[in-house]
Amino acid sequence: MLIIGGGDDASLRKVTKYKSIEKIIMVEIDEKVVKACCQYLPNHSRDDFRDPRVSLQISDGVNFVNSCSDKFDVIVDYPDPIGPGVRLFSFEFYRGC
Repeated sequence: MLIIGGGDDASLRKVTKYKSIEKIIMVEIDEKVVKACCQYLPNHSRDDFRDPRVSLQISDGVNFVNSCSDKFDVIVDYPDPIGPGVRLFSFEFYRGC
């Protein structure tokens, strides 16, 4: 499973409930988002990042999918099509997926 974005832990929290998922990679462009959510939204951002199946990658999602050789059964992404997330609506991103 690959999650692009999701620094607030909303997607990750849902995904970690499924014990059948063996590997979860979450790619977040801004480490500050993850840290701020863990600090200021403790009821929202739980210990999901500590799940042994989770690998948090601080990277641009487009660059990640274009350089990653792993194959994923599911790719989840819920960005707004503005700001840094606009690249996740590009041909370059979908080609990498």
